[in-house]
Amino acid sequence: MPVPNGINPSFPGAVSTATEAVMSSTASTLLGMGSSNFVVTAGVGAPSHTATKGSLYIRVDGSSTSTRLYVNLGGTTAWTSVTTGA
Repeated sequence: MPVPNGINPSFPGAVSTATEAVMSSTASTLLGMGSSNFVVTAGVGAPSHTATKGSLYIRVDGSSTSTRLYVNLGGTTAWTSVTTGA
């Protein structure tokens, strides 16, 4: 089923939601995966919201290799940055 922004992700398994991201000071959910509640979110600024352990956050205003991607390691508001390539 296509999502509002025209992207139609095709993942094996259960994809429960896929919504258009609206960039603001709060995170917008891009994908929610199955019953584990794993989410991929995106937003402006460092993440500070609660998410399930293993969830990912894409920082759209990240300006270095250590401020673009974050992973939630504990299921709380604590996020760890992932160092990416250039």
